Amino acid sequence: MSESYLIGLIGMPLGALLGWKIIKWVFTKYSFPLAPTLKYPLKDNLIWLFKDKEMRKRLIVTGAALMFVLAASYIPLPGINISALREFFHRITRSGGVSAIVSSEQMGRVTIFVLGLMPFLSACILLQIASVFIPSLRKASFGGESGRAIISKYTYIITIIVSMIQSYFIASWLESPARFEGMRLVTMPGLEFRLITMITITAAVALLLFIADIIMRFGIGNGVAVIAASYLFGHSLTVIHRMFTMISNKEISSFTPFLIAAIFVFSVCLVYFLTNRAKTVEIQSESGHKTYLPLRISIVGREPFVWAESLLLFPLTLASLTGFTSIQNFVNHIFKQMFFYKLLVAIPIFIFTYLYALIVFNRKYINKLMEKYGHSYGSVGEQCLKDAASKVLILTGAVLFCANILPSLTMRFLNMPYLLTALLSSGILLVLVGVFSDIISQIEFFRAKGESGIKEWSICYIAFDEIEAKIKSEYLTDKGILALVEPLRFTWGMPIRTAVDQYRVYVPVEKKEEARSLIFENS
Repeated sequence: MSESYLIGLIGMPLGALLGWKIIKWVFTKYSFPLAPTLKYPLKDNLIWLFKDKEMRKRLIVTGAALMFVLAASYIPLPGINISALREFFHRITRSGGVSAIVSSEQMGRVTIFVLGLMPFLSACILLQIASVFIPSLRKASFGGESGRAIISKYTYIITIIVSMIQSYFIASWLESPARFEGMRLVTMPGLEFRLITMITITAAVALLLFIADIIMRFGIGNGVAVIAASYLFGHSLTVIHRMFTMISNKEISSFTPFLIAAIFVFSVCLVYFLTNRAKTVEIQSESGHKTYLPLRISIVGREPFVWAESLLLFPLTLASLTGFTSIQNFVNHIFKQMFFYKLLVAIPIFIFTYLYALIVFNRKYINKLMEKYGHSYGSVGEQCLKDAASKVLILTGAVLFCANILPSLTMRFLNMPYLLTALLSSGILLVLVGVFSDIISQIEFFRAKGESGIKEWSICYIAFDEIEAKIKSEYLTDKGILALVEPLRFTWGMPIRTAVDQYRVYVPVEKKEEARSLIFENS
C-alpha cells in the first residue's frame, strides 16, 4: 500500500468529517438548524416498501418500464451500417480514456434513444429563463394549477422543436465520413435519411415521456427522474467495469476500488443527509394550528453549477475564435491546472445560485398564498422567510461547490485517473442520491395514505412546488378535509417550478369537489 493511498484512506474521510462538523457548528451557531423532512427512518421505509402489496406492484411496473427502455436502447437508427459502427467504436474503446465511456452509451450505439430525455429537460430550462423576460410566462410560473398547465403545454411543444433540430444535426454528423476516420456509417445518405432520423428520434423522445408518465401513474418515483437516473446508473456500471479492467491490466492498484468506494459511500451519506434536511419556517392557520414551510437546499437544482462551467468555458471558446496565440496559450494553461480551475468555479457558482433563486423563488407569491389561505408567520414575522432563504442559498452554493471539486481533489491528492473519479462527479452523485431521496419521500406518502384508514383517494389539485402544496393541503385539513401531498420531484436534477415536478394533493374521493371548490374560491 503506497503512502498516498494510506494518507487518502485516513485523511480524506477524517478531513471531510471535520469539515462537516465545522459547517454544522457554524450554521447552528447562527440559527440555522436543519430539520429532517422524513418522518420514518430509512430502514423502516425500505422494509415497508417490500411488505406492502401495492408497493410491490408499483416496483414491478417501474422495473418493467426500465427494462423496456433498456431493451429499446439497443435498437439502432434506420440506415446505419452496424458493422462499420462497431468497428469504429471498437477502435475508440481500445484507445481507452473518456471515449471508452461514451462508446458504451447511447451515442456510441447510435440508437433511437440517442437523445434520451435531454430535449425535454432543455425545454424546461429554456422556459424558465424565458420567464425572466416574458411577463406572461412569469405569471404562469406562479399561476397555480392553471399556470402549470400552460407551462407544461409549452414545454412539450418546445421539446418537439428541440428534438427535431438536434436530430437533424445528428443525422448530418453521421453522414460525414471525415468524423469517423473515413468510415461510412450511413448506407444511403441524403435528405431521406435525415428526415427518417428526425422522425425516429423525435418519436423516441415522445415514447420516453409516455413511459415516464406510466411510471408516475402506476410505478414509483417521478418518471422523468427515474429514467434519467437509470442512464446515470448505466454510466456508473461502465466506470466500475473499466476500473476492474484497469486492475487486470495492472494500470492501477487493486486497492483503488476500495478507496473509491469508501469516498463514494461517505459522500452519498453526507449528500443524503443534506438532501433530506430543510430550513423550516413556522406558520399558523386562523384556527391556531401550527405547521412549517420547508426550504430545501436543492431549490435551484444543479443549474448554477452548469451555468458556472459554461461561463468559464466562454474564454476558451473566445480564444479559439479570435486566433490570438498568446490568449489561447494563457487560457489553455489555466484549464490545464484542473484543481485551480475548479476552485475558480466557486465564485460563479455562488453568484448563479442567487441569480437562479430569483427565477424560481418569489417571497411575494408565498406571502400572497398564505394571505389567501388564512396563514400567518405568527410572532416571527415575514422577515424570517427572507433570512431563511438567504441561509439556504449559502448552503446550496457550498454543496454544489464541494460536489464540483470532489473529483479534482481525488485526482490531485490520490493520483487517480480521471475516468475513475466519474463516480464522484456531481452529475452522478447528486442526481442519484436526489432521485433515491424522492422515492423515499413518495414511499412515506403511500405509507401515510395506507395508515389513514381511508380506502379511496382522489387527486384534487396538482401544485407547482412543495410550498404551494403545503399551504393548500394544510388549508384543506384546517377546513376538516384530510389532505395528503404526493411529492413527484426531480431533486438536484432540475430546479423547482418546471413541468418535471408534480405535487399532487390527495383527498378522500367523496370530498374531491368540495376540496377543489375551497381551493379555487380563494384563487
